[in-house]
Amino acid sequence: MSIPICLCHTGGLLSSAALILAADYSYLSDKLEVYLGRSKALFLAYTIGAAGFALMAVPSPIVVAIGFLLAVVCMNGRGPITSAATNSLIPPDQRSTVLNIAGSLASLIGMVCNPIIGWSADRNVAITTLGIAGILVLIALMWLPITNEYMKNT
Repeated sequence: MSIPICLCHTGGLLSSAALILAADYSYLSDKLEVYLGRSKALFLAYTIGAAGFALMAVPSPIVVAIGFLLAVVCMNGRGPITSAATNSLIPPDQRSTVLNIAGSLASLIGMVCNPIIGWSADRNVAITTLGIAGILVLIALMWLPITNEYMKNT
């Protein structure tokens, strides 16, 4: 009985640490953006998150925990940078409509993708996490020309 209790405490501590680190990263993301530039800061957040998912494919509890921390931190850290980019690109009178449509579309994509991810993880966790890492790298590469084109002076 002590093993499940230990895992619950470890998981809770790991989640708490990840959220604290994510809040710190989110708070410091504007400084990182000033230092690196918007496109490089966003690229870094996506690729570190991808590295986190890739680490979760390694069959070692410590490596998986580090991967989880990286994935959660960067998932929350890229939010402010992405929001700054979208807020500067979308005119204020259209912003609520465009962001509402984008949020709805993201929810629909999640509704389609999440069962596929779950099905895939039931078959092979390592391949699934590596696949997610690859998709994050592709998204990072897609954001580079967008931010370079539309954010030249930011």
